[in-house]
Amino acid sequence: MGVFPGGETPNGLADMTGNVWEWTISHYRPYPYKTQDGREDTTNADDPRVLRGGSWGGVRGGCRCACRLRDGPVLRNDVIGFRVCCSPPII
Repeated sequence: MGVFPGGETPNGLADMTGNVWEWTISHYRPYPYKTQDGREDTTNADDPRVLRGGSWGGVRGGCRCACRLRDGPVLRNDVIGFRVCCSPPII
């Protein structure tokens, strides 16, 4: 259980926002989401990328997964990071 009892996801995950802004692989493009607009193209390394989730070091309303920012992929500081995850190989 995390710090917010009852706030787990259906998969039992807790405390998924607030630690750092998390990099995503998506290029920043305006909504609505369209897969054909190049936002998932992994060959262009220089386009601004989407950051999600917020940091407790920022404004309170930013600490939610629906909140998104954009920045260049070279940006580094102590409130931006990424979440490491893995899945078992598909057999």
